[in-house]
Amino acid sequence: MSMTEAAQETKFTAAQIPYQEDGVGAVAKSLTGLRGLRYMEFFLVGSVPVDGNFKGTCYNTTPHPPSPGGRDTAPQAIVDKLNPADLAKQFGVAKVWLNPPRQWLLDNIDIETGAMREFGGLKAAWVAVMNMPKAEWAPFTSTTIARKSKFSFDKGSTVYLLDDPDDNTWVMKSVTPTAVPTNTYENISTIESRLNLPGGWDYRTKVLDQELVLIPESGVARILSDNLRDVYDITGKGYSNFKP
Repeated sequence: MSMTEAAQETKFTAAQIPYQEDGVGAVAKSLTGLRGLRYMEFFLVGSVPVDGNFKGTCYNTTPHPPSPGGRDTAPQAIVDKLNPADLAKQFGVAKVWLNPPRQWLLDNIDIETGAMREFGGLKAAWVAVMNMPKAEWAPFTSTTIARKSKFSFDKGSTVYLLDDPDDNTWVMKSVTPTAVPTNTYENISTIESRLNLPGGWDYRTKVLDQELVLIPESGVARILSDNLRDVYDITGKGYSNFKP
């Protein structure tokens, strides 16, 4: 989301998009060397839908490592103490949704970040406004998120891909140990044995012979989760520089 778009969104009420002012004046940051970095996200969720969807103002810990060069921006000892109900009361919103700690598979992100907030001891910056799932996010179903950030995988990096029955290719951008504790970046090479793919879906890996760049031309990305709660972005025309 650009600064102009963030400013335009102030036409909505706080009940529709909480803390929308946190995206006004967002500044571009280039975050590199992210592969394997642990992070989490917080969503301040509106109580009044917009065009049939509840909106969540998203904050990400990635830009705020606890120490210079640190690889864990969401230490488990702090995460274990987080209480969504307490956070909702603190921020005066109907609901706070915690996106559990994950590890990036991306190498780099160019992203506009806005105001920084503190959530139970974790610092996180405004990064986007997302359509919240109408129910628990079912595996292998997509949702959208408004953003114009640039995600990229370096030439020579291994990417982990899903091909769906509609000839779409999805690239894994983060891995999570939430459902299976051993499902980590360090064990990513064995992930195929943990996937429960629906009929018509295929999994494969690819070593990139060129940089893969993800930028949704419309400003709206499509994402999905697998049965392990790993997160993928769609690739192809309008979403990436090529389809791997």
